[in-house]
Amino acid sequence: MTKSRPVVVIATDASVRDGHGSVAWVTRRNEYATASPWPASNNTDSAEATAIALALHAADPNRGVHIITDSLMTVTALQRTAARRYPDGVKRHLDVVNRILDIARVRRAPTWVHWQKGHTGGDGTAALHHAADRLASHAARGSLRPLTGDIANDFATAGRSRWETGAAGTCSCKWRAPDTEDPDQHTVHLQPAKVRRLPTARGAFDA
Repeated sequence: MTKSRPVVVIATDASVRDGHGSVAWVTRRNEYATASPWPASNNTDSAEATAIALALHAADPNRGVHIITDSLMTVTALQRTAARRYPDGVKRHLDVVNRILDIARVRRAPTWVHWQKGHTGGDGTAALHHAADRLASHAARGSLRPLTGDIANDFATAGRSRWETGAAGTCSCKWRAPDTEDPDQHTVHLQPAKVRRLPTARGAFDA
Protein backbone atom coordinates (compact mmCIF):
# COMPACT_ATOMS: atom_id res chain seq x y z
CA MET A 1 0.00 0.00 0.00
CA THR A 2 1.43 3.36 -1.05
CA LYS A 3 1.53 6.01 1.64
CA SER A 4 -0.11 9.27 0.55
CA ARG A 5 2.15 12.30 0.39
CA PRO A 6 1.37 15.15 2.81
CA VAL A 7 -0.30 18.23 1.40
CA VAL A 8 1.61 21.44 0.78
CA VAL A 9 0.41 24.54 2.64
CA ILE A 10 1.24 27.89 0.99
CA ALA A 11 0.34 31.33 2.33
CA THR A 12 0.17 34.16 -0.20
CA ASP A 13 -0.17 37.91 0.06
CA ALA A 14 0.37 41.13 -1.86
CA SER A 15 1.31 44.72 -1.10
CA VAL A 16 0.53 47.75 -3.24
CA ARG A 17 2.55 50.94 -2.66
CA ASP A 18 2.62 54.02 -4.85
CA GLY A 19 0.77 52.25 -7.63
CA HIS A 20 3.20 49.32 -7.68
CA GLY A 21 2.35 45.82 -6.51
CA SER A 22 4.57 43.15 -5.01
CA VAL A 23 3.50 39.61 -4.19
CA ALA A 24 4.88 36.82 -2.02
CA TRP A 25 4.27 33.22 -1.09
CA VAL A 26 5.76 31.11 1.68
CA THR A 27 5.46 27.49 2.81
CA ARG A 28 5.90 26.02 6.25
CA ARG A 29 9.06 24.32 4.97
CA ASN A 30 10.73 27.74 4.74
CA GLU A 31 10.37 27.95 0.96
CA TYR A 32 9.32 31.34 -0.34
CA ALA A 33 9.49 33.77 -3.25
CA THR A 34 8.67 37.39 -3.95
CA ALA A 35 7.89 39.06 -7.27
CA SER A 36 6.82 42.35 -8.80
CA PRO A 37 4.27 41.42 -11.50
CA TRP A 38 4.57 42.89 -14.96
CA PRO A 39 2.58 44.66 -16.17
CA ALA A 40 2.51 46.46 -12.85
CA SER A 41 -0.81 46.42 -11.03
CA ASN A 42 -2.12 49.00 -8.59
CA ASN A 43 -5.22 46.91 -7.91
CA THR A 44 -4.96 44.91 -4.69
CA ASP A 45 -7.36 42.16 -5.79
CA SER A 46 -5.38 41.59 -9.01
CA ALA A 47 -2.13 41.45 -7.06
CA GLU A 48 -3.60 39.00 -4.52
CA ALA A 49 -4.84 36.73 -7.31
CA THR A 50 -1.44 36.94 -9.02
CA ALA A 51 0.26 35.77 -5.83
CA ILE A 52 -1.98 32.69 -5.79
CA ALA A 53 -1.29 31.95 -9.47
CA LEU A 54 2.49 32.16 -8.99
CA ALA A 55 2.43 29.98 -5.87
CA LEU A 56 0.27 27.34 -7.53
CA HIS A 57 2.46 27.37 -10.63
CA ALA A 58 5.55 26.71 -8.49
CA ALA A 59 3.94 23.89 -6.47
CA ASP A 60 4.49 20.20 -7.09
CA PRO A 61 1.60 19.17 -9.40
CA ASN A 62 1.51 15.71 -7.84
CA ARG A 63 0.79 16.91 -4.30
CA GLY A 64 -2.38 18.41 -2.90
CA VAL A 65 -2.00 22.14 -2.25
CA HIS A 66 -3.79 24.33 0.29
CA ILE A 67 -3.39 28.06 -0.36
CA ILE A 68 -4.12 30.60 2.37
CA THR A 69 -5.09 34.11 1.20
CA ASP A 70 -6.69 37.15 2.80
CA SER A 71 -8.45 38.06 -0.46
CA LEU A 72 -12.10 37.08 -0.05
CA MET A 73 -12.79 38.58 -3.49
CA THR A 74 -10.43 36.06 -5.09
CA VAL A 75 -11.99 33.09 -3.29
CA THR A 76 -15.47 34.27 -4.30
CA ALA A 77 -14.30 34.90 -7.87
CA LEU A 78 -12.84 31.39 -8.12
CA GLN A 79 -16.09 29.85 -6.88
CA ARG A 80 -18.34 31.79 -9.21
CA THR A 81 -16.07 31.92 -12.26
CA ALA A 82 -15.77 28.13 -12.15
CA ALA A 83 -19.59 28.07 -12.23
CA ARG A 84 -19.66 30.80 -14.93
CA ARG A 85 -21.33 33.27 -12.58
CA TYR A 86 -19.14 36.37 -12.39
CA PRO A 87 -19.37 38.42 -9.17
CA ASP A 88 -19.41 42.20 -9.22
CA GLY A 89 -15.92 43.67 -9.42
CA VAL A 90 -14.17 40.52 -10.64
CA LYS A 91 -13.93 41.62 -14.28
CA ARG A 92 -10.91 43.80 -13.44
CA HIS A 93 -8.82 40.70 -12.73
CA LEU A 94 -10.80 37.96 -14.46
CA ASP A 95 -7.76 37.01 -16.56
CA VAL A 96 -5.74 36.21 -13.42
CA VAL A 97 -8.63 34.25 -11.89
CA ASN A 98 -8.92 32.21 -15.07
CA ARG A 99 -5.17 31.59 -14.94
CA ILE A 100 -5.54 30.10 -11.46
CA LEU A 101 -8.32 27.83 -12.69
CA ASP A 102 -6.26 26.79 -15.72
CA ILE A 103 -3.28 25.81 -13.55
CA ALA A 104 -5.52 23.91 -11.10
CA ARG A 105 -7.13 21.95 -13.93
CA VAL A 106 -3.84 20.63 -15.34
CA ARG A 107 -2.45 19.60 -11.95
CA ARG A 108 -2.62 15.91 -10.99
CA ALA A 109 -3.65 16.66 -7.40
CA PRO A 110 -6.47 18.84 -6.03
CA THR A 111 -6.15 22.44 -4.88
CA TRP A 112 -7.89 24.18 -1.99
CA VAL A 113 -7.93 27.97 -1.62
CA HIS A 114 -8.89 29.24 1.85
CA TRP A 115 -9.68 32.75 3.01
CA GLN A 116 -7.83 33.82 6.15
CA LYS A 117 -8.70 37.17 7.70
CA GLY A 118 -5.68 39.43 7.33
CA HIS A 119 -3.55 40.48 10.30
CA THR A 120 -5.03 37.88 12.61
CA GLY A 121 -3.09 36.06 15.29
CA GLY A 122 -3.50 32.69 16.88
CA ASP A 123 -2.72 29.15 15.85
CA GLY A 124 -3.25 27.17 12.69
CA THR A 125 -2.38 28.98 9.45
CA ALA A 126 -2.58 32.56 10.71
CA ALA A 127 1.12 32.82 11.58
CA LEU A 128 2.14 31.44 8.20
CA HIS A 129 -0.01 34.01 6.45
CA HIS A 130 1.59 36.73 8.58
CA ALA A 131 4.95 35.62 7.16
CA ALA A 132 3.64 36.09 3.60
CA ASP A 133 2.26 39.51 4.54
CA ARG A 134 5.63 40.68 5.86
CA LEU A 135 7.47 39.29 2.83
CA ALA A 136 5.18 41.16 0.43
CA SER A 137 5.45 44.39 2.44
CA HIS A 138 9.25 44.31 2.52
CA ALA A 139 9.41 43.46 -1.18
CA ALA A 140 7.18 46.45 -1.97
CA ARG A 141 9.58 48.72 -0.09
CA GLY A 142 12.57 47.22 -1.85
CA SER A 143 14.14 46.16 1.44
CA LEU A 144 14.30 42.43 0.73
CA ARG A 145 17.02 40.74 -1.28
CA PRO A 146 15.49 38.40 -3.88
CA LEU A 147 14.98 34.89 -2.49
CA THR A 148 17.57 35.38 0.27
CA GLY A 149 18.00 37.21 3.53
CA ASP A 150 17.51 36.70 7.25
CA ILE A 151 14.36 38.85 7.28
CA ALA A 152 12.38 36.43 5.14
CA ASN A 153 13.95 33.43 6.85
CA ASP A 154 12.90 34.68 10.28
CA PHE A 155 9.31 35.32 9.16
CA ALA A 156 9.00 31.90 7.53
CA THR A 157 10.56 30.08 10.48
CA ALA A 158 8.22 31.79 12.94
CA GLY A 159 5.26 30.88 10.76
CA ARG A 160 6.39 27.28 10.48
CA SER A 161 7.01 26.73 14.18
CA ARG A 162 3.68 28.21 15.22
CA TRP A 163 1.91 26.28 12.50
CA GLU A 164 3.29 23.01 13.82
CA THR A 165 2.19 23.73 17.38
CA GLY A 166 -1.26 24.98 16.40
CA ALA A 167 -4.38 23.03 17.25
CA ALA A 168 -6.05 21.07 14.48
CA GLY A 169 -8.94 22.83 12.77
CA THR A 170 -11.61 21.79 10.31
CA CYS A 171 -9.15 21.09 7.48
CA SER A 172 -6.12 18.84 7.15
CA CYS A 173 -3.95 21.95 6.65
CA LYS A 174 -5.17 23.34 10.01
CA TRP A 175 -7.05 26.21 8.42
CA ARG A 176 -9.98 27.22 10.60
CA ALA A 177 -13.20 28.22 8.89
CA PRO A 178 -14.65 31.48 10.26
CA ASP A 179 -17.60 31.11 12.60
CA THR A 180 -20.36 31.86 10.10
CA GLU A 181 -23.57 30.21 9.01
CA ASP A 182 -21.97 29.21 5.71
CA PRO A 183 -18.24 28.46 6.15
CA ASP A 184 -18.07 27.06 2.61
CA GLN A 185 -18.15 30.61 1.25
CA HIS A 186 -14.61 31.05 2.57
CA THR A 187 -13.01 28.10 0.77
CA VAL A 188 -12.97 26.66 -2.73
CA HIS A 189 -11.95 23.16 -3.84
CA LEU A 190 -10.51 22.93 -7.36
CA GLN A 191 -10.24 19.48 -8.91
CA PRO A 192 -7.98 18.49 -11.82
CA ALA A 193 -9.70 18.04 -15.14
CA LYS A 194 -10.54 14.47 -16.02
CA VAL A 195 -8.72 13.34 -19.14
CA ARG A 196 -10.90 11.23 -21.37
CA ARG A 197 -9.38 9.07 -24.07
CA LEU A 198 -11.09 9.27 -27.41
CA PRO A 199 -12.14 5.92 -28.90
CA THR A 200 -9.78 4.78 -31.64
CA ALA A 201 -11.25 3.36 -34.81
CA ARG A 202 -10.23 -0.24 -35.36
CA GLY A 203 -7.46 -0.48 -37.92
CA ALA A 204 -6.84 3.27 -37.97
CA PHE A 205 -3.10 2.79 -37.36
CA ASP A 206 -2.64 -0.40 -39.36
CA ALA A 207 0.13 -0.29 -41.94
